[in-house]
Amino acid sequence: MPKVKKAAPVKLKKTSKKKVSQKKKPLKDNGFIFINDNDGEPIDAFQE
Repeated sequence: MPKVKKAAPVKLKKTSKKKVSQKKKPLKDNGFIFINDNDGEPIDAFQE
């Protein structure tokens, strides 16, 4: 899947860091699924 960093607003990145900081797991928001790396930064986004 293509990398879509633009799809992640700053608001989402802040919540992602709190929710996804220990493990790498998908975060679903606004119909998008974000796969986060260890830093909590969205690296992949794709529509469901």
